Amino acid sequence: EEFDVADCVRSAIEKLRATDRLRFEELFPVNAPRGFVVATFVGLLELLKMGVVDAEQDGPRASIVLVLIDRSVDDRVFDLIGTYGAGDAPPEQVS
Repeated sequence: EEFDVADCVRSAIEKLRATDRLRFEELFPVNAPRGFVVATFVGLLELLKMGVVDAEQDGPRASIVLVLIDRSVDDRVFDLIGTYGAGDAPPEQVS
């Protein structure tokens, strides 16, 4: 099964907007397909690179916590979607 990076990014941003801070493992449903995990991880790396999201960890074995840095992320997400394709939903549905 294939998963679109842009769709996974939309999902991650929606979760982060709801809480501002999210443990990395909370991005993925229980028994998430490998393709979903890979597509989400690739998108997350891009969001980190763009400065939209930050990652924090209190120690080597502590959970990684994702923090939404830029709540007005739409333009950057559109850039990311342009890189990986539009996915199933048009970009204007990103909120």
